[in-house]
Amino acid sequence: MKLEITFQNPKEKDINTQSLEELLNKANKLLDIPEGMISLVFTNNQDIQELNKQWRNKNMPTDVLSFCALEGEQFPKTDEGQILGEIFISTEKAKEQAREKNHSLQKEVEILFVHGILHIIGFTHNTDSNYKKMHKWEKKILEN
Repeated sequence: MKLEITFQNPKEKDINTQSLEELLNKANKLLDIPEGMISLVFTNNQDIQELNKQWRNKNMPTDVLSFCALEGEQFPKTDEGQILGEIFISTEKAKEQAREKNHSLQKEVEILFVHGILHIIGFTHNTDSNYKKMHKWEKKILEN
C-alpha cells in the first residue's frame, strides 16, 4: 500500500505523516484493502470549500473529502499500482475541530484520514446502520 502526501499550502510541521502511513497499513490489514495508492492532500478552508461546492454542491468548507478513483468500477492502474482514491483534509478545519474536542491536531488529522480511507473503500454514513458500522471500524483502526 502506498500513500502519497502533498501539502498544498504552508507545510504543517506538526503533522506526523509516518503515523498516517501506519494507520493505512493497519486499515489494510483489518479490511484487506486492494493494493494500490491513496493520495492525501492537506489544504485550507478556501480550497476545500471550492471542492465541496464543485463535487457536493455545498458551498462551505468541510474537514475532509474523499474521492474514490472510479467508484463501482475497476480501479485505474499506474506504474505504482492501482489508484484507489484521493483524500483532502483542511488543516484549518482540523485545527478548529481539535480545539473544540480538546485534543491535538495530529489526533484530529488521524481521525479524518481514517474516515477518508473508509469512504474510499466504500463505507458511507447515510443511515444510522451505516454510520454505526463505519464508526466501529474507525474506532478499531484508531485504537492503539
